[in-house]
Amino acid sequence: MSVIFRRRQLGYSCKVQGSPLPGIELRIIAIGGNEVLQGGQEGEILVRGPTLMPHYVGMRREDSFDPDGWFHSGDIGFIDVNGYLHWTGRIKQMIKTGGANVSPSEIESAAASFGMLKLCRALGIPDHRLGEKIVLCAVLEEGADADETAIRSMLRDKLAAYKVPKSVLFFAIEDYPLTPSGKVKDAELRALAAARLGAHAEPHAT
Repeated sequence: MSVIFRRRQLGYSCKVQGSPLPGIELRIIAIGGNEVLQGGQEGEILVRGPTLMPHYVGMRREDSFDPDGWFHSGDIGFIDVNGYLHWTGRIKQMIKTGGANVSPSEIESAAASFGMLKLCRALGIPDHRLGEKIVLCAVLEEGADADETAIRSMLRDKLAAYKVPKSVLFFAIEDYPLTPSGKVKDAELRALAAARLGAHAEPHAT
């Protein structure tokens, strides 16, 4: 990324923010489509410029670049009014619910902003009607007093209705599956959530 962007101070939900270096072009397109999105709209990040590699090792150029030379990154983000790129996640991590793509990081950022949750993870759990239903798996901060109804109510004030988790599950910190470095083990957490909900945790890209 350092050869493509000037970095700036990071935000909570965006792991990269920056403006492109001279000669680098950015474009945001609709996920799963080709529509070019306007500033502030979230979609797949496309990059074009002379500092990009010609192709991935062992792959053809057309596997990652379109005929116009745009590299399809597989990353999700948006460009703000100042021209800064915000990275918000990966397409393969998107939750597909009711025909819509929902970014887990947007839900997690909104939930974390309440100051009541030590940890939270938004996951897609298989659902016969929606395809996947959004479930928020959380650990409360010590002394915090919140239940599922309260969290969902607060999220309704911040998110579109279809992005509000259908369920909020609370875990003790010792039961929350983490790697030694503190990264959430999504597959294990999804299985725990599915078991609580009586669902079957089908494989999901991580």
